[in-house]
Amino acid sequence: NGTTVSRFLVQTKTLLASYSLNPFGGNSSAVFDVGNRSSTSIRVDVRELGDIDSSPTGDIFVSARGAPANCAIRILNGNVSALAASSVDSATTTARFLAVDPFGTVFTSFSFSRGPASTILVYSLSPGNITQSHSLNEPLVSGTARGAAIDASGQLYIADPATQEMIVISTASEKTMRRYIIPDTNGFSMVPREVAVASDGTVYVVVNDRLGTDAGAVLKYTRVSQ
Repeated sequence: NGTTVSRFLVQTKTLLASYSLNPFGGNSSAVFDVGNRSSTSIRVDVRELGDIDSSPTGDIFVSARGAPANCAIRILNGNVSALAASSVDSATTTARFLAVDPFGTVFTSFSFSRGPASTILVYSLSPGNITQSHSLNEPLVSGTARGAAIDASGQLYIADPATQEMIVISTASEKTMRRYIIPDTNGFSMVPREVAVASDGTVYVVVNDRLGTDAGAVLKYTRVSQ
């Protein structure tokens, strides 16, 4: 329903656990404010979930749109807590993308104040020591990007509907490697919504028509060398 995370056993399709995040039942007394780089007591009010991923140790991480802030939520051994949030984000912003790399680092985006204006930055969150979290070296995405994946080499793929691009970022150098335009196809203006990367490097992108029709598709991209 947009605010509940459920976990299933795939083989038998058995529901193992369900976590309702509205009302938020977790601890929000030590949320890391990405703008101030300090702990704060931002009240978490989940309005909509955005993206979800899990760490190698089985922790679940999910992004959420709320009021007064967007946040990243952690579910560990059945316990729910808010990991990080931005005091700049508001109830009018959208839920963001989220992806976890093989080392358990969480990547998502938050708004950040720069003078009188704010910009969208990609953040590297360290759940084990949240004070080591930081923004990447450049603003890379729009606030509407809410689909992401990380491949085996640590490259972060982000589907950005506002710019009609699939963005590839090196998490090691924290630099944008490539920005691929998703071309309009068969008269439809293709907006990337979600992305997945297979073990052989094949990339799958879910697209919808920005003109408001029900048209959608899954695009498959193989490596240039193939």
